[in-house]
Amino acid sequence: MTPRPPERDTDPGAGGCADRLLACAAARRGRLGGPKGLLSPSVSRHRRTMTEDPNDTAPRTKAQPAEEPLRRTVLVGAAAALAPVAVAGPPSLSEHPLWNKPAPPLVGVTVQGARIDIARLRGKVVVIEFWGVWCPDCRNDAPHAAALARALAARPDTVFLTVHRRERFNRWPTLQAYFDEMQINFPTLLDADETISNTWQVKWVPSYYVLDRKLRVAHMRTDLGPLGGDALLAIVDRLRKARD
Repeated sequence: MTPRPPERDTDPGAGGCADRLLACAAARRGRLGGPKGLLSPSVSRHRRTMTEDPNDTAPRTKAQPAEEPLRRTVLVGAAAALAPVAVAGPPSLSEHPLWNKPAPPLVGVTVQGARIDIARLRGKVVVIEFWGVWCPDCRNDAPHAAALARALAARPDTVFLTVHRRERFNRWPTLQAYFDEMQINFPTLLDADETISNTWQVKWVPSYYVLDRKLRVAHMRTDLGPLGGDALLAIVDRLRKARD
């Protein structure tokens, strides 16, 4: 079976952030306007003349042609300022060094007391989530992860387990206390010193690794969200049917 490339995660709000940063950078120079209602009348007039509004009947001034190069400077400067923001989101999982490679070892005892060794899970499709209670995105994803765990538990040839990164539990004294309060539970290894996470080269939490029956890393993705669990289940079911 030919592995399916993993999904790329994008930030749908990046464009909006870019627009706001551009407007703020220009407004500080008194040349461009920002959102309606936030600017003084003088700045708003500059915005109308520079954006070439076809409904604008205000006469042009002689100084206006010289403002276009300055606007281009503002655009370039704002774009340069945005460059670090572009890499602040989830990494490109298709470039992950473990993609389509044999999974590293994963051995330990869960917080529930069960011993885990994924080498003994060959022949099953395995989903592993790396997460942490200290991570807000992980807590938001927890109900979706719990639903995924229940769905996989109903399939006899699939396994769901998680690795909790770091021994930090936010306001909960223990990880089990968090599970009890949230009324969720799934097998979880505690990666206190991040040895497991480093071995699996985890760069983003939550991250989900899907292993095929031969324990190869067949798929990866970050946050599930409301629809991600169904998409991941479809991939799991396809791997269940594969014979190679």
